[in-house]
Amino acid sequence: MDRDGFDISRTREPLPSDYLPYLEDDDSLSEEQRLELLETLFNIMKIFVMMGYGMEPVDKLVAAFQEAHENNVDLIESRDEIKSDNEEDTNE
Repeated sequence: MDRDGFDISRTREPLPSDYLPYLEDDDSLSEEQRLELLETLFNIMKIFVMMGYGMEPVDKLVAAFQEAHENNVDLIESRDEIKSDNEEDTNE
């Protein structure tokens, strides 16, 4: 698989050191600092990915439908219900 100009196999996770060449133009950081920066960025990205698991919109919808069913609450209004509500308001 080719990603970001790297040939990365599906069995190997990209390493922060794989991206060191992108920071070579910065003379203000030592190689250790560059690697530390990349490792920190990788950790932040991993945390965001881990936070995202289980937060699929479909999962939220299914949970909302289950809760509405258990509490016997209408989750979605149909156009007919909205029209009949408006008709009642005008008839008063």
